[in-house]
Amino acid sequence: MMKSILIVCSAAALSMGAFIVPAQAQQTARVVTTCGNVSPYHALNPGSITTLYVDPNGNICGGGGGGGGGGTSSSFGATFPTVGTAAGFEYLSSPPTLTSGQMVAGQTDVNGNLKVNVISGGGSNASVGSTGSAVPGSATYAGINVGGTLTGWPGTSTGGNVNPGTATLWGILTQGSTTSGQSGHLMMGAVTTAAPSYTTAQTSPLSLDPAGNLRVNVVTGGGSGGTSAADKSTFTYGTTTMTTGGCVFNSSITQLTSGQAGGVSCSANREQYFDVLQSSNFYTLLSATAGTPGSAIPTQGNMVGGTDGTNFRDMGVDAANNVKTATAANVTPTDCSGTITTGGIAQPAIAAQTTLHGFTIGNIDASAGSGEPLWISFTATAAAATAASYPLAPPAATTFAGMGSYSTPPGFGTNHAVSIIGATTGHKFSCSWW
Repeated sequence: MMKSILIVCSAAALSMGAFIVPAQAQQTARVVTTCGNVSPYHALNPGSITTLYVDPNGNICGGGGGGGGGGTSSSFGATFPTVGTAAGFEYLSSPPTLTSGQMVAGQTDVNGNLKVNVISGGGSNASVGSTGSAVPGSATYAGINVGGTLTGWPGTSTGGNVNPGTATLWGILTQGSTTSGQSGHLMMGAVTTAAPSYTTAQTSPLSLDPAGNLRVNVVTGGGSGGTSAADKSTFTYGTTTMTTGGCVFNSSITQLTSGQAGGVSCSANREQYFDVLQSSNFYTLLSATAGTPGSAIPTQGNMVGGTDGTNFRDMGVDAANNVKTATAANVTPTDCSGTITTGGIAQPAIAAQTTLHGFTIGNIDASAGSGEPLWISFTATAAAATAASYPLAPPAATTFAGMGSYSTPPGFGTNHAVSIIGATTGHKFSCSWW
């Protein structure tokens, strides 16, 4: 069924049902394929009648100014259409004052830039300045978070880099300052159970073991560090490792001066040189000084001596290199001559004493017993023809040639009595001791 629509153009306002349309004024709407195929619209006068155009869906085709196409719709994520309805904005030299519920067009500045006002979380519009220009009176504030408080950068260097302004803000701390509460640059290292393998020409971190020790390798000029052991620790031959000690062999080595360090000296056979000086039961190693017979006594050297039973004593020599004896000089001898008191019975010729250093004794009786011998002993009771007893032969009559006698050697001493025996009572003997 075709619908007829009447449009009456009039400058006067009409009310519904206030007029009747004449029959000849009724028109029928014309259906077109698309509204774009309608011939150009023409101007109408008030009270004139015209034909309406509709599309196949019954939608009235619009004409003239004031209307636009419906634009092109598309789904989110689809390809952007080549044609569409443009969104327009309004330029106002002064922003409008609106009341709640009013609609308003978007605003631009005189250059067509969209005006945006950040209601929350933003600052005022910044002033634009070029690098090196004077600081504007107002600008967007840039800062840092310091303990929850916004703090601005105190300045920049001439190159435009941020400059904290003080050594403390730079993280530079003075030597000996208190550690608690300080902040500074932290140097970090990678913690690994084993040493990592790095590649040349690449930047890598310092290496730490899980205990926090920095791994260090002395490339040149250092040793392995040797080994250490606790005092009195167990040493197993052929198993326990140890740091060896070296020595220096030099046939013309230069002596050290006070405060210098030096190596231990040894022979070509790697035998270490020692000189031992005993002082207060402590052996001190000294360098020996060689000397020749008759040369001046060196200030230090190897001393040859002996003990007196308590202390160490040196051994003296005379100018002829003879060892001096410890006998007392100018000792007055004591006569101990006598006769046999009872023939065949031993008697002491010299009593036992600690001051006896030596003696001499001889058989001087050529007539007693027709020239009989005497017997003496230093360690036991004398007895004729018995071990540990020594014979003293009788002298010849008148000449006393061949007299038997005995003299002790130098240094001879005895704490035992000298015993003598003869067969005939009254047998004479001569004796002296010192």
